[in-house]
Amino acid sequence: MVWHAAGDTLTWLGSTYEDWEGLWVHYAFVKNANVGSMRIYRNGQKVAERTSTYNSMSSIRDTTFYIGAKRSHSNDYIGDMDDFRVYDYALSNEEVAYLGDEGWLVVPLDSRANLYDDDVMDFRDFVILASQWLESCP
Repeated sequence: MVWHAAGDTLTWLGSTYEDWEGLWVHYAFVKNANVGSMRIYRNGQKVAERTSTYNSMSSIRDTTFYIGAKRSHSNDYIGDMDDFRVYDYALSNEEVAYLGDEGWLVVPLDSRANLYDDDVMDFRDFVILASQWLESCP
């Protein structure tokens, strides 16, 4: 799989037809010229990355782009597409993972309120908080 954007190219060498043929697959292509990176994700998992890509995407504003095709149309995309989105900022790894996992991803919780230390805010945390509060009362 090859992704070409604003003069920079990223190739996912491990990609095969089995990665998408006959399946619904979520792909995300993220380019962040501010930090010089391009990434390809499959179902929320990063499968390819390139650093030192500093060409800004602003140069391609209001220009024609192709999905799944070379300019010669020798590799046109043939298939179904359910959703296509373009963001004007680079999504984080966590945002792509959330979108690629259909919103069911559990992101580890880093909070002082997670007293039970199970990465879930629930009644167990409240019990610990209440008992600590009661112990501190005269």
